[in-house]
Amino acid sequence: MSLHNELIALMLDLVEQDHGDEPDIQPSRPLTDEHFRARAASQLPPYVAQLARSSLWSLVSQQSDEAFESVHLARADDCDLSLLTDFYQRVSSYSTGAAGAARCRGRSVSDWLEARHKDDLHLVQALVGQGEVYVLVPAGDQLDCYQPMGERALAHLLWNNFVRFYSACGIGYRDEPRSNEEKMASAMLGYDSAGNLFLGFFECEALLQIHGSTGLFLHGASRQALDQACERLPRHLGIEVAAGR
Repeated sequence: MSLHNELIALMLDLVEQDHGDEPDIQPSRPLTDEHFRARAASQLPPYVAQLARSSLWSLVSQQSDEAFESVHLARADDCDLSLLTDFYQRVSSYSTGAAGAARCRGRSVSDWLEARHKDDLHLVQALVGQGEVYVLVPAGDQLDCYQPMGERALAHLLWNNFVRFYSACGIGYRDEPRSNEEKMASAMLGYDSAGNLFLGFFECEALLQIHGSTGLFLHGASRQALDQACERLPRHLGIEVAAGR
């Protein structure tokens, strides 16, 4: 049986079970304004602002643009992890306990996700180096910018994006977003860029696009900048650097 069909069968079984009055809680991790701060575009390194203004909308729809040199950072289990994150979010809406306890192919789904999340964090930290990382959100004709303050905030940001919290099924639409995280998610949803998280770096002159939870694309203004960014990638993660779309 394919993983897709196996997860559908497991999901149907879990949904049919009686979970009592357990409230719907999305599988997110807290990200406060103290640790996730709004930034003005003028506060970004010049190359980040220049790259981001070039054509983020093209990257949203096609993961490539003529203004960029791009590569796809592929891993062998990308498709499987995409299915598992979708399963995890959907089951969490019925029961967080059931989602956490669900097992597939002899391993808990949460263990699969935690392992990939750890790898993603290592990858992003390699690009961050000793500098800073910035979240870039295309919002109409403007660019919204945020900065995770520290490793824990970065880890929570990546987890929430990974389990599709920044979607209509997760954080959802809010009439008056209150926190910086809610404002970011509302912009992503309102401007049809949900599922695309863009990260810029102080030390590394490239943009990392996380597309649909598991798709990773690295963009640079030149081949040299892109090659230098690729040299930072952790070798033990089994990343295949392929030509961008």
